[in-house]
Amino acid sequence: MRPKEGNGTGASTEVSFVWPIAAGKEEEWRRVLQELEGSRFGDYERMRLRFGIHAVRVWLQRTRCGELAVVHMEVNDPLEALLMLAGPEEIFEGWLKRKIGEFHGVDVARASVKATPELIFRTES
Repeated sequence: MRPKEGNGTGASTEVSFVWPIAAGKEEEWRRVLQELEGSRFGDYERMRLRFGIHAVRVWLQRTRCGELAVVHMEVNDPLEALLMLAGPEEIFEGWLKRKIGEFHGVDVARASVKATPELIFRTES
């Protein structure tokens, strides 16, 4: 995690994580991300703003061992956002949690402090 000045909203934190994409699920995973940009954009934006998420970028990384989703977020408080997603849900959050579990094998409902990344090495110019 790295503190950063947010988009005029004060300090935010950058956090990245990598989740494997379940075998045979890449196309369906892509369609869900397209839904987030399309038909589910309003619900996604409301959730993103409520959770204090300023920006999200998602890449597909192909490896010999399978496909990976590389996710980078700028967020006010990564742990708080994760705990909000894990907590009581709106219909949209329930749908998103099910999709995360289906594609990545991650149960965000069991999120904890242990889920936050620990910065081990950092260098800058």
